Amino acid sequence: MQSGHYLAKEIANSLSVYVFVPFLNIVCYFVSDLGGLYGVLKYLACQATKLPLHDLPQFILFCVFVVLDILSATFDPSIVEAKLQTNIRIVIKSIKKYKQEDNIKKDLGAYFYNI
Repeated sequence: MQSGHYLAKEIANSLSVYVFVPFLNIVCYFVSDLGGLYGVLKYLACQATKLPLHDLPQFILFCVFVVLDILSATFDPSIVEAKLQTNIRIVIKSIKKYKQEDNIKKDLGAYFYNI
């Protein structure tokens, strides 16, 4: 039996994937609200491993903005982006088994225009 906390997260995830997201162009995920970068990765991975939303072209899908709380003059967003792109594949593989690496890219492309 699932715990109440886990069930609440699943319901929230399903609501966002199937109800809210199809009407949006941009979705912002706040790292501080989702338990850090790993929390965001886990959330995105859960979305990407669900059944496809629709058969619409990719340009209709939403863009993901990951919002970090960093105050640094030397912050390089390209480093964080590369880390996010690499680690989301690792998290997705922990949720769903893939025979080919290209299928991960296909699942991401079915949900997100850009991360």
